[in-house]
Amino acid sequence: MGGGAIGGRRLLRKDPLYAFPGGFPFRVPPCGGRAVQVYESRVRLGWVPGWGRSPYGTVREKEKPMTAEQDGNAEVALSPADWVARQAELYESSGGTKGTTQLGVPCLLMDYVGRRSGTVRRTVLMYGRDGEDYLIVASNGGSDRPPLWYLNLQATPEVELRVETERFGAVASTLPAEEKARVWPGLVELFPRYGEYQAGTERDIPVVRLTRR
Repeated sequence: MGGGAIGGRRLLRKDPLYAFPGGFPFRVPPCGGRAVQVYESRVRLGWVPGWGRSPYGTVREKEKPMTAEQDGNAEVALSPADWVARQAELYESSGGTKGTTQLGVPCLLMDYVGRRSGTVRRTVLMYGRDGEDYLIVASNGGSDRPPLWYLNLQATPEVELRVETERFGAVASTLPAEEKARVWPGLVELFPRYGEYQAGTERDIPVVRLTRR
């Protein structure tokens, strides 16, 4: 297994065995470059972090546990979804000047800690704003199950964000019902499919606030 460096972090490279399994509500153009991926040790990835189902079951890696605030030698696991991994790689390697939107909606990079492996993971998420805070939606494409990143944030709410050219630490918290009701219309205006997702599932889709620390 070879290696490389992106954004000051060492990334372990694995042949891209995963392809996005379909069902995602829109397509994102290829960003170019080869996806860099490592996979959570002995964990069944029933859902691709953030968006869809993974059909591949248990996967393996050899990385040791770590935290999101470790130094630049930390290993970062990108999404098993190939297009997400490619966008994350482009976003980070360009210093936040490329790959920063999906369908015209602004996106951020979020590094978070896997609750079982302790591995630092990275995903790309659309965001809205509420004052100085960033809002992300745990929609999982309207699934009845939450995305894995949301479960991991419940265990370790401290994250690291890249928003375009700026990188900083933040703390995640789920909005209570009254706050969600206040910000939800603006999020649906930003990305109308959020409304369709909520209408299509019995799960109350969480909105997560990311507050700079």
